[in-house]
Amino acid sequence: MTPAPMRTYAADFLTTLATRELHQIFRDTRTLPLASLINQQDVRVDVEHHRIWRDVYWKGSFAKDHPLGWDERLLSPSPVDGSAFASGRFWKRFDTLRGGVATGHVVNYNLHLLPGRPEVRQVVYPDDRRRYFRAGDDVLLLTYLNQPYRIVYDALKIVDPDTCIGVMHLGTFPRGREFATFVMSRNNYPFEHMSVPDHDELFESAHARAPRVEEVAGRWSGRIVFVRHPERTLHNQFNPPWVALDVAAGPAPSARLRFALSSRRLSIAPSSDVLRLMAGATTHHELRLIGNDTLLGRRPRRAGGSPDQPVTHRYVLRRPGGPGPR
Repeated sequence: MTPAPMRTYAADFLTTLATRELHQIFRDTRTLPLASLINQQDVRVDVEHHRIWRDVYWKGSFAKDHPLGWDERLLSPSPVDGSAFASGRFWKRFDTLRGGVATGHVVNYNLHLLPGRPEVRQVVYPDDRRRYFRAGDDVLLLTYLNQPYRIVYDALKIVDPDTCIGVMHLGTFPRGREFATFVMSRNNYPFEHMSVPDHDELFESAHARAPRVEEVAGRWSGRIVFVRHPERTLHNQFNPPWVALDVAAGPAPSARLRFALSSRRLSIAPSSDVLRLMAGATTHHELRLIGNDTLLGRRPRRAGGSPDQPVTHRYVLRRPGGPGPR
């Protein structure tokens, strides 16, 4: 039987599937070549679907029906638009490809003191003994150079340009014991889980603009942005949901901003570049709008200073509703 043509999957969709479903896709799909595994370090902003792709590593999630995947499902927040989001429990970065071998760096559960040193080769699977393999399949074989990981190998297929399915085994290829099935995606996350570099770049980008008061009237809720180095951690999944904004339009527009444990009523001062929330003559917060339902907010360290002054707080707010799942 010829493998099915490759299709493109929605962001994080495969993490919603159980092991048997992932095995069937693995068996039926021809892998992309080994070179496709290398992380290119580029950043893509999908404004339509409110998602950021930061190709600094592949985030990994175990199949939803495996015990290793249960805690992720319990702890992962759901995006406000109902789309899939896998926060990840490990990440694998692949930096170089030389002589048919890809090498990189693996961190499990953010344990940076115990990284894995992987090597990946493209090999031909020898037989039909496993339900997820076909004899003669090209697979990407990941092994480790260091302990305690050398007992482990992964069989991988890149099933679309941004997604891999893998099966973790204990033992020696190809006779190891199946342990867990997982999905790896080029790192991506919805706007509400953006990092500090994402926020800074988007705030100043052409995607964002100064809103009119009438456009932002009503209730908004959101998350604090705090992760400064998204290339080294998955912690932006924990952006705290501690921000809320209520905007009242009219002859004397005002806003109430609740930030962590504090709440304050502020006046509103529109301008050509930002919407300012003010107390007296001092600017406390600046807002810019992306599309119709995402606000980026920040608080400069010293209000009224230069445009490049340090920022002490960053946050992202969403209006109820918005685009549906991709």
